[in-house]
Amino acid sequence: MYGRLLQSISKSCTQNELSYLEHLIELRCEINEENYNASAPQIRPTLVFDNWLYLGDVVHASNVTLLKNLRITHILNVSGDDCPLLTDSRLMKEFKIMQIPLDDKVHCDIQQYFDKTNQFLHDAYTNGKHRVLVHCKSGVSRSTAIVLAYLIKHHNQPLEQAYLALASKRPQISPNLGFLLQLRRYELELKQTKAEDMTDS
Repeated sequence: MYGRLLQSISKSCTQNELSYLEHLIELRCEINEENYNASAPQIRPTLVFDNWLYLGDVVHASNVTLLKNLRITHILNVSGDDCPLLTDSRLMKEFKIMQIPLDDKVHCDIQQYFDKTNQFLHDAYTNGKHRVLVHCKSGVSRSTAIVLAYLIKHHNQPLEQAYLALASKRPQISPNLGFLLQLRRYELELKQTKAEDMTDS
């Protein structure tokens, strides 16, 4: 399956990028083998970083009682037509919500939202009292990519490290290859910017 997917994006990436994606997939498959029930639905969203950042699905995001019990204050919804935006009046009243309209397709540009979502998440993090649920329809691809971008940017985690750590906590995660490619490019762009800043100082 992954071979066909890699072939489908091979024309839009370099050989180095393709090799990196193959490497990530190999590591990811090892985690899948260790977690044979990875696809089992979870009653609660997954706590993925410190004690404030959760990753889940639309069912979690629609359960106000669950969200209140977890002391969630913010919701970041990354979804397209396959997952209705959060318009319930109680949700809008109880939580600070950011909506990112995006389909889970390899050609979709998720990187254009990274600055916006990173700021939303980091503002919550620096407050010290807020808790955030990041979700899409299934808590597998889009929301995972958004969380990874944040960990790369604000917590200096390499993509590979962040991806594998996230997969060990929530085995069902699987950002589509287009998103992984954009995350890799984002990581390298940040490294280059940091190196240039150090050279200038």
